[in-house]
Amino acid sequence: ITPPEFRHLDEQAMAQMKQVGSHAPFEKEYIRKDGTRVPVLIGTAYLREAEDLGIGFLIDLTERKRLESELRQREQQFQIMAENAPDIISRMDAEFRHLYVSPSVELATGIPSEQFIGKTNAELGMPEDINSIWNDCLRQVFGTSQEQIIEFSFPTPKGIRWYQARIVPEFASDGSVETVLSIARDVSDYKQVERALRESEERLRLALAAAQMVGWDMDLITNHVVCSPNALEVWGVQEGTA
Repeated sequence: ITPPEFRHLDEQAMAQMKQVGSHAPFEKEYIRKDGTRVPVLIGTAYLREAEDLGIGFLIDLTERKRLESELRQREQQFQIMAENAPDIISRMDAEFRHLYVSPSVELATGIPSEQFIGKTNAELGMPEDINSIWNDCLRQVFGTSQEQIIEFSFPTPKGIRWYQARIVPEFASDGSVETVLSIARDVSDYKQVERALRESEERLRLALAAAQMVGWDMDLITNHVVCSPNALEVWGVQEGTA
């Protein structure tokens, strides 16, 4: 049984049949005996000039509709996650054009996310050194189908910030890389801690050298000793493990 909301499509198809002998395929639903509905695709045509002999097809679209529904749900979930994530999430095609960029990109660049769509980093006026880093990385992902991780500094409206981006391939049905997905995270605080640690280690090295002292660690299980670089000068032993 055809539900009332689809009957006008049947009427349009019959009118087309009378005019040109066939009608364009269209989607509708049928009501089963148990009351459930089944989505179908229908097409019909008369054979030659006969109006009492024709051929048609009816395809059950249940599985396709289920897959489409799952795809929409996943896209909605991705959209919700990306729209609310502090990381910059973007998708690019093989021409390095942006297909999607999350709203958080505006905080880093001062450019609204919708202005990225359909453009490359170069077309957006990004610094040349950053374009070079990104283009090399994107070529690697599209060419090798392997994910890449890059780090770069960027002049944001709040000053220079450091970012780490993970770029992963997204595959087409034939196994080729169709698009890439990037997740870029602000790692400036980590970089500051890393720099402070290096500076602290350098100050310790200078202090040990000035005081003619050696820093060392001992593994109590193996009795291996790791000495600081000035061990040779002070104790006459090589730096590293003894």
